[in-house]
Amino acid sequence: MNMKKHMRWTAILAAGSLILFSLGCPDDDDDPELTEFSVELAGENEVPSVATPASGEMDVVLENNTLTLDGSFDNLVSRLLEIDGTPAHIHIGSAEETGPVLFNVDVDADDDERSGTFSFEGELTDDEVQVFEDDELYLNIHTNAYPGGELRGQLDEDAPEFPDVDESWGLGFSSEFHPHEVETEAEGWAWVIQRDDDIVVSGAVDNLTSPLVEVDGSAVNIEEAPVGETGPVIFNLNYEERPEDNGVRFWYETSLDDTQIETLEDGEYYINIYTEEFEEDGETRAQLDEEEGFFEDIWEDIFGDTPERIEEAPPF
Repeated sequence: MNMKKHMRWTAILAAGSLILFSLGCPDDDDDPELTEFSVELAGENEVPSVATPASGEMDVVLENNTLTLDGSFDNLVSRLLEIDGTPAHIHIGSAEETGPVLFNVDVDADDDERSGTFSFEGELTDDEVQVFEDDELYLNIHTNAYPGGELRGQLDEDAPEFPDVDESWGLGFSSEFHPHEVETEAEGWAWVIQRDDDIVVSGAVDNLTSPLVEVDGSAVNIEEAPVGETGPVIFNLNYEERPEDNGVRFWYETSLDDTQIETLEDGEYYINIYTEEFEEDGETRAQLDEEEGFFEDIWEDIFGDTPERIEEAPPF
């Protein structure tokens, strides 16, 4: 082969190699972008936190603009509450705030409607992908006891994890727990959970006789004494009035020292609600103690005992 022909073939082979390389080795920018992680669902993720023994988890996958969620939950305080056709939604909002619904999430509930699985697959816009990357999407599961959400998980691979619930108390309010005489039609409930040294308290009371009044820092306090006695204020609870129901919603989260944990275990803390008519000692009270049959007495009486009961709203 003469020199000119050799040079021509060399040039053709070199050009062909460039073509094959460009066809067979796509640019890294064309590779699918994949993000995947798992998230724990908990009542403490709600804003404000709610007390619930329920737990859940979900797998989160974002591939290019396709978002996929798969998860499960169990042991809800009360039955699922459908809002716009489903009890679970993806919302827009940071971990410190609540926000609007972006997508509905499919839920396959168990017969008791207090546990089940959920799934979602949908396309995000580029702007929604950016919101996801900013950790400002969350999944929320709504129930009759907690219409604003009982379980929540931020779509964030650094979302918090929680130890198991050590203890869980369901509490009913009654003026009969007071040593003083009270005439009231107030009714309500509270839930308390303990994880290691931390407790979370939340609940609601309706049909109070008169407006709330603050005593020693709050209208809703945790105080220390056994049933039938009164004692000092230990914690001021956060609360908001519900004038339409003559009621109050309250919540609180704190850590306990060893002495406080022992007092809790002995059943010597109680939640006290103060109103103008009963400013001195409180109108109604719930003892933070194990109440045998609370779930059956409160929830089952309200909702009945068949799966069809979910349409009935709780009286608080």
